[in-house]
Amino acid sequence: MFLYRVGRQIYLSKGNKGWRKRRLLVVGGLKWWVVNHTLNCEVPISCEIGAGTIIDHPDGIIIGPGVVIGKNCRLRHQVTIGIKGRGNPKAPILGDHVDIGAGAKLIGPITIGDYTKIGVNAVVNKSFDSGAVLVGIPAKNINQINEKSIFN
Repeated sequence: MFLYRVGRQIYLSKGNKGWRKRRLLVVGGLKWWVVNHTLNCEVPISCEIGAGTIIDHPDGIIIGPGVVIGKNCRLRHQVTIGIKGRGNPKAPILGDHVDIGAGAKLIGPITIGDYTKIGVNAVVNKSFDSGAVLVGIPAKNINQINEKSIFN
């Protein structure tokens, strides 16, 4: 997450475009090598990750470009969040406090509401409202969470 945050700041910084481009290439190359080769995960700086998000055991995490992840989310290992198919469809958008179990896949132009829990190995290919508990292939909502009772 540290390397992502540094790369993201350079990516968003204003100033001399030539210098910014060189810094982006150096930091981006370093981030790519360290993250891809040592941690085996892909987190591009073009995605947007909110403050307080935790990636537990980053092995095998794949996040596609353009993905938006809200604040205080938690991702376990082998999670894939990406775009379905080729071209440029809309990337997944996750709300705040989303908890994603190991091996879950979130594919396509979907929106996941706040305080949603996604089970282990679930495949989410459609949008769900806040407070859902999603399990299965394809994912189904098996329960509704009242976020006020859980997070207070």
